[in-house]
Amino acid sequence: MQRLPVPPPPSPLCPPRIRRSWEATPTKDQDLFVQAVALAMDRGFHQLFVDIHAETLGEAHDSCVFLLWHRKFILGYENMLRSLGRRFACVTLPYFDYIQHNLNYLHGKCTSLESCSPFLTGLGGSTSGHLSSQPLAGFAFSHFKCVDAFPASHACAVPGSDCMRCIPRGAWTRTYFNSTALSFTSIKRVLFDADDGMTALSLRIERSPHDVFHFTLSAALANFVVAALDPVFYGHHATIDILAAIHHRCRVRPLKLTKEQAKLHPGNFQGCVINNTMVVKATSPVGLRLPVDGVPTSVDEYAVTRPWFQHVPLTYGDIVDTTNLGVHSYRYNLTGLLGTFYSHCDHAGMNHTANMELQANLQDYEDDDQHVVMDVTDVDSLTFLAWRYDVLVQARAQGLDDADADDEMDKMVVMVYEHCLPGTHSEYPEDFKAMWKIQGGEPSKAMLDGVLSGATPIRIQGWAGLNQRYFGCSGERIDNSIKTSRV
Repeated sequence: MQRLPVPPPPSPLCPPRIRRSWEATPTKDQDLFVQAVALAMDRGFHQLFVDIHAETLGEAHDSCVFLLWHRKFILGYENMLRSLGRRFACVTLPYFDYIQHNLNYLHGKCTSLESCSPFLTGLGGSTSGHLSSQPLAGFAFSHFKCVDAFPASHACAVPGSDCMRCIPRGAWTRTYFNSTALSFTSIKRVLFDADDGMTALSLRIERSPHDVFHFTLSAALANFVVAALDPVFYGHHATIDILAAIHHRCRVRPLKLTKEQAKLHPGNFQGCVINNTMVVKATSPVGLRLPVDGVPTSVDEYAVTRPWFQHVPLTYGDIVDTTNLGVHSYRYNLTGLLGTFYSHCDHAGMNHTANMELQANLQDYEDDDQHVVMDVTDVDSLTFLAWRYDVLVQARAQGLDDADADDEMDKMVVMVYEHCLPGTHSEYPEDFKAMWKIQGGEPSKAMLDGVLSGATPIRIQGWAGLNQRYFGCSGERIDNSIKTSRV
C-alpha cells in the first residue's frame, strides 16, 4: 500500500457535532459534504476506509460488536473528512432517513427508491454513467451502470492508478421499496424486542434493516468487499448508529449507571467468541485494521489513519454512548417518525398523534439534553400515526396486547406493499446470503408468505377496511397478476 501524507489534525473550533438527516442539512452543508467526499477520493483517503471495512477478521459483521465496530468506523471517516482542510473542519455525516422515505412511498408521494430518497440524488443518483467491464477488487459489475456523476466521478479503487472514476450502482429509478424492513413498523419490532441484550439487538439490526438495505440498493453496495466505496454507505450506517443510540436511551440511560457500570451492562455490551478463536470483551480494542504492505495493521498504529482516530476511545466498552466520547462526542438531530422512537421508546406510534406521544413522555423528553428530537408535523406522518392508533384500538378490543398489535401492523403494511405499490417482495439470492453470512431469508418476504399461506394470518378484524381508509388501498389479494388500484 502506498503511504500517503499524514493529514493535519481537525480544528478545535467547531460547534457541538450534530448529525442531521440529508433533508434537514442546509444546502451549503450538503454541498460541503459532497465536496469533502470527492476530495477524500482524490487523495486516496476514502479508499483506505474501503480497505478497513474489507479487513475485519470477522468483527464487523455477524458478531456481537457489529453496531459498535461500525460506530467507530464511521466516526473515523467523519474525522477524516474534517481533516481535509479548514473549510471542511466542521463537516458532519448526514444520515439516510429511509424510514421517512418509506412513508412517502407508502402514501404514493413517490414511486422508486431514487425518487423517494433525496440523499441518493444528492450523491449523484443512478442515471448518469455507462456499463463497464473493469473489475472492482476482483468482482465484476458489468451488468450495472457505473455512475460517473459527482462525487462518484472521483472514485478510485487504487490511488495512483488508472481509476474507474465511477461507482457501480443499481437502477434506483426502477428499484422499489420491495421490503417493509426499512419502514417504521418493522424497525420498531426490531428495536424493542423482548430480548434487549446488545448481542441480540446487533444481530436483529444487522439482519434487518441493514442487510435488506444492501440487498435493495444492489451493485457495489450489495458487495461486502467494496460496499464502503459508495458514499451512500456512510449515510446508511449513520442511520444504523441512530438505532443503537435509541436503544441506549430507552434501555440503559434510565438506569443512571456510572460510566464503568455502563460498560458492562448487557444493554450496552455483551462479549462473544468470533471465528471460534477470538474472545471479544468490553476491554477489547475495536478491531479496525487495514493491510499495510500485506500486513493487517491497526488504524491506531498506521501513520496515515492514526490522526483520524486519535483520542477516539480504544475499546468497545468505551464507545457505547455517542454523547460520552470526549472531544469526539456527537448527537443526532432526529426528525419525523425516527424521532418518535427516541422520544417514546416501546410506546412509539401508540398514540393518536406525535404531539400526544411527546406529552405522554414529557418529563423524560425535557430532561434529555443529548440527542435532539423535532416535533412531527407533516400530514403523512400524522395520518400514519392515526392509522396505527386505530389498529391498536381494534387489537385491544380483541384482547391482543400491544406487542401483538405491532406484529399485526407489520403484516398489514406488507400486504399494502405487495398488492398496492410497485414491485414485489423477493428472496435473497444464494450468493448474497453467502457473502453476508445470512442464515435465514428476507424477513418481509417470509412474513408475506406466512400471511398468504394462512400460516400466520392477520388477526385484526376489519384490517382491509382500515388500510383502505388511510392508504387508499386495502392490500387484499384479489388477483395475483393485478395490483389493487388506489382509490
